[in-house]
Amino acid sequence: TRSSDNDGTKRYNAICPGQMHLLKRPIVAYAANTADRSLFTAAKAETIAKTLVAYNATSAGSTADGRKRTVTLTGIAVEGDAARGNSMDVSCAWRNLLETLKDLAELGAGDFDLVKTSAAQWEFRWYNGQLGADKTDLVRFALNYGNVTNPVLRRDFTREPTVAIVGG
Repeated sequence: TRSSDNDGTKRYNAICPGQMHLLKRPIVAYAANTADRSLFTAAKAETIAKTLVAYNATSAGSTADGRKRTVTLTGIAVEGDAARGNSMDVSCAWRNLLETLKDLAELGAGDFDLVKTSAAQWEFRWYNGQLGADKTDLVRFALNYGNVTNPVLRRDFTREPTVAIVGG
């Protein structure tokens, strides 16, 4: 976004999503109750997460395997499975992949990341416990505090998915 303030200062605002955005694009595109694709019973959280990534964010996910649309993402690999985390039952057909992974991490006693392994390649990895330190804090921005000028609220719907799957 290009803008200028009252003093004529020109600004350029760029939004640069991180690698996790790659996991935000796909959905779990397997019909409900598809064993080991959209329905998992008494499976470890890590196993569920890595299976979901493999079949919804890599070339392993295809219509030949029962996915409603072949995966078009490239550049994601999945680390070998060590079956860590809590055992759980999960049903996740048609859910957003990243949101499903976040829920799994919270309930499954783990965390995950996409680790860059080459110029255009990331590896999905699972970790026991939570990554990093909790740095939650309250930060307030307001004109009367003097820490923000000319605020703009902009809603960008250009990142909305343009592919639809109709299930009956």
